Amino acid sequence: MLRPIEQVLSRLRDPKRTPTGWSARCPAHDDRKASLSVSETNDGIVLLKCHAGCDTDQIVEAIGLTLRDLFPEQTDWAAGLIARNGRSHGQPRAERPPPRAERPPGEGQTFATARDALAALDRRLGRHSYCWTYTDRAGESVGLVARWDRPEGKTIRPISRRGDGWVIGAMPDPRPLYALPDLAAAPRVVVCEGEKATDAARGLGFVATTSAGGSQAATKTDWRPLAGKEV
Repeated sequence: MLRPIEQVLSRLRDPKRTPTGWSARCPAHDDRKASLSVSETNDGIVLLKCHAGCDTDQIVEAIGLTLRDLFPEQTDWAAGLIARNGRSHGQPRAERPPPRAERPPGEGQTFATARDALAALDRRLGRHSYCWTYTDRAGESVGLVARWDRPEGKTIRPISRRGDGWVIGAMPDPRPLYALPDLAAAPRVVVCEGEKATDAARGLGFVATTSAGGSQAATKTDWRPLAGKEV
């Protein structure tokens, strides 16, 4: 069975290797300049970018694929993207039930450091899989978002600075954008859903950010640092 990147490249016209992936003529428009960039993440996910402005779903439809074909089998990204977008590719709109809520250990307690708060969560949930730091404009840490990949699904817990201490809980509103200090000088910023996706975009050379708490908490974030930028 072909990997997603192999399947995509096999359907493009004369793809050429580049330092960051491949380039090819975009199949979604009359392309004479090889304006399509193709790359692969460490997770095996295919990223497509048409510099002439074609959407990803237009590109995959033009080569007889769907958005799901850009993802390896059994990835959370594939299921989540299809469920959220609800594209008309014959895919059922079925989202996973949310994991059962757990009372965070240390809730209501103030810790001396963010590391102490994270250690309290690790004692209950096991070693965390990922941990992302949120800062203010000056680069001072104001919050953490930790993720645990567990057999029953992912668990995410926020940690925030309150005065001189740290608590297990979300940052107060308005929350800062992720990677805030990098945004000031950037004329173009890619907005992703989630820190993991943002780190993948940053690894490809984009200036990228996200809001803490996912798309459902986007209104709790201060988006003013993106004013006047191409987003």
